[in-house]
Amino acid sequence: MNQPQIQITQKLGQPLQVEVVGVAGSGCKALTQALEKLGETQTQLKPEYDQSISMQIAEDVDLAL
Repeated sequence: MNQPQIQITQKLGQPLQVEVVGVAGSGCKALTQALEKLGETQTQLKPEYDQSISMQIAEDVDLAL
């Protein structure tokens, strides 16, 4: 089983772009919830969002800022 990946892109003057790879359903939003606190974000759901999957989400996220 592949581990989920979070790809983050920040361009000057644009919202933070975050893409989750390897997760279907609402798990992707749970994984990126802490990143929304970093600034302006924009959400565009991929077709995989509508697929349901069972997964466990860790509550603590260390962004090492």
